Amino acid sequence: MIKYLDYYIPKERISIEEIFTKVAESKKIPKAFTTANEAINFFKTSINLTEVAYADTMKEETMFDILLNNFFEKKIIDKQKIDLLILINDDLGRNQRMKNLGHYLIHKHELDNAEFLSISGNQCANTEFVVSYAEGLLQSGMVKNLIILAANKIIDIGERTVGTYAIHGDGAGIIYMNTDEKEGFTIVAKHSYTNGLLYNADQDTNNSLLLCKNYLKCISECIAIHQLVPEDYMYVNIQNANPILVTQCLSSLGFKESQFFKENIYKYGHLDCVDFIINLKTIAEKMLPQASKIFSFGTGSSGSNICLLLEVK
Repeated sequence: MIKYLDYYIPKERISIEEIFTKVAESKKIPKAFTTANEAINFFKTSINLTEVAYADTMKEETMFDILLNNFFEKKIIDKQKIDLLILINDDLGRNQRMKNLGHYLIHKHELDNAEFLSISGNQCANTEFVVSYAEGLLQSGMVKNLIILAANKIIDIGERTVGTYAIHGDGAGIIYMNTDEKEGFTIVAKHSYTNGLLYNADQDTNNSLLLCKNYLKCISECIAIHQLVPEDYMYVNIQNANPILVTQCLSSLGFKESQFFKENIYKYGHLDCVDFIINLKTIAEKMLPQASKIFSFGTGSSGSNICLLLEVK
């Protein structure tokens, strides 16, 4: 069960004008646009995005240190009782991650009884996959308390664009899970679909038809297998990026516009797999009644798709 969520967003911001100036200099303007101004106008009008969170010189490990310090200061669990630290890797190698970062964090924060596991491969859907497997580990009895850490830190400003889908911001998130079934989000079920055809996909190429097919397959199978009634879900958690394609697919399968959680789409930029943590924490802060249901859909650029069904306890 998810017992605790938090995220860290740097105070500094960088405008999308600054980003596309760098993008234009490197001649990497997304193929859907002919000029940088066209791209800027698109993101401003489609998702009201004018700037993204920017870590500048702040290192990834510093963001993790802040999150772990804040967590342990709350005295939710003793450090010595953490059995497993899971660190989600940067799939594209854009953040110059510190060598042996997981071991550094275990040492720095005195997690003396914790094992370390590094997971990657599903890009922006990494957190959903990790949470689903972490729940399985907890239910198996192999571990009782675990922490998941994820970050998005882009060094090269010109590498922040993802076609017409998103502009990356910087930040980090933490999840604490344990075997207690009281107060938190329980993982009711998950369904995933991976299409390996996209293993070498160019994010700037329009793959909308194939992506739509993948989304529909994953979501419709989840609905059928778990006999879901879309209207039973209070929120549908989606990534903080251009929502047009994914919401069209969800709408065609019975979900309504009022269910799509979009509060954070324009705030920080797309923080890769950290979006799941940001949005679920924001939802948690709404003090939902017990038994409220959340449908979460995550997707990665290489063909990973996952539905997570969560319930408030």
